[in-house]
Amino acid sequence: MFINGIKRWKQVAENQAEGYTYYRLCEAYRDKDGKPKRRIIMGHGTLDDFDDDERNELADVLTAMITKGEACINFNAHVREAAIMFYAQYRESERKAKAEERLREEAARRKAEWEREAVMIKLSSFHQKQARTIGAENVCLRTIKNLGIKSFLLKNGFSETQAKIAIMQIIARSIYPGSELRTVRCLQENSALCELLGINPQSVNKDTLYRSANKLWDVHKKMEDYLHNRVCDMFGLEEKIYLFDLTNVYFEGRMEDSALCQYGRSKEKRSDCKIVGLGAVVNTDGLLVRTEIFEGNRQDVSTLEGVIGSFASGTSEDKKKIIVMDAGFSSEKNLKWLRDNGYDYITVERSHGQTYSEHDDIKKTVHDNKQQEIHLQKVAIEGISDRYCLLTAMPRPKRNKACRRNPPKDMRMGFWPYRREYREKVLNNEIKYSKDSVALSRNILESPDCILSILNMMRKTELRT
Repeated sequence: MFINGIKRWKQVAENQAEGYTYYRLCEAYRDKDGKPKRRIIMGHGTLDDFDDDERNELADVLTAMITKGEACINFNAHVREAAIMFYAQYRESERKAKAEERLREEAARRKAEWEREAVMIKLSSFHQKQARTIGAENVCLRTIKNLGIKSFLLKNGFSETQAKIAIMQIIARSIYPGSELRTVRCLQENSALCELLGINPQSVNKDTLYRSANKLWDVHKKMEDYLHNRVCDMFGLEEKIYLFDLTNVYFEGRMEDSALCQYGRSKEKRSDCKIVGLGAVVNTDGLLVRTEIFEGNRQDVSTLEGVIGSFASGTSEDKKKIIVMDAGFSSEKNLKWLRDNGYDYITVERSHGQTYSEHDDIKKTVHDNKQQEIHLQKVAIEGISDRYCLLTAMPRPKRNKACRRNPPKDMRMGFWPYRREYREKVLNNEIKYSKDSVALSRNILESPDCILSILNMMRKTELRT
């Protein structure tokens, strides 16, 4: 089916007419004599708000809904809503019964033609050769097409062949994560990805992937910004909060020629191996905004300005962005840099011993991602302009590891009442301690609901938490 426009005229004044285009959903077919004909399915009006591409997308969606009775996925909300409206009109129209009867007749005719041309084949006579997987490859290829990655690569100095190889590498590493050598083996023996992209599998080797990876690295920051903006536009995401954190990975080799691989504090407790740091900024929807690679011995506190500053120019001017980070980044230098560059922040207080006063009597109870209660209350510290929020959470009891592995029999019988009693004692001590210092819980950084609760409590004042 397709959308066709015809010229019509309407009278706007005496002896004066104005032309306009009227659009209709049509279907091409052949009559009994084999001559091509055209039938009108339904009218759409002027479609003033649709360009040529959107009208073609609308025709594709309506074709799937009318002929197959299924909803076609379309990322354009304008097209999707219009398709639902026109399909509802089609279901209520008199042409629906005629069209469905005609569709049944055509389906029966096609089935009869297929049965006449069908040939009986003995399945045991088939032998499978060069079997290829195509499902995941096709899904990834469709996703990359919707994201417009190929057009981005072509605009940034990639040739047609280089763009295809880069897309092939991105998809292959998503489906078959591993070394370049293993990726080449999967492409040549298991996957139909090369055939889908029109690439000879035998022409791909590890050196091809190495060269492609180096070329992708040259545009990786531009690509991050492009994909971030593209996904936000596709799904209508409005960013207000950014979450920043670091992790690291270890290497079991010596890595003597690498300037990035250094000994440091491994998150996986591999102090015997050299590590590389990875900094990542994500929004509350889990979408990556920026990534950076650091030396393994780089201090966490020295990474914030480089990462956040790399996308500072892309933030909107009408709304302030909020950076959420843990205590490892909240030095005075970093907090001053955030304030000077127009950012608000939520972090954990690094120093202890300050005396504080309650800002008001408003208290709120929220739950973290493990459904544990966290009590929030605004407090103020004399001489500091930042706004503080006191978090009181029930800590977990510290149990002996050996006792946890093999507890005595008498302890097994009364373990749970003992744990409750112990937790109550610890809670009382924590509350008493919190009256003399500002104690902020790290659980707040694990739950977006807790972050939003803090924002709601402090929305009347300038947030500098």
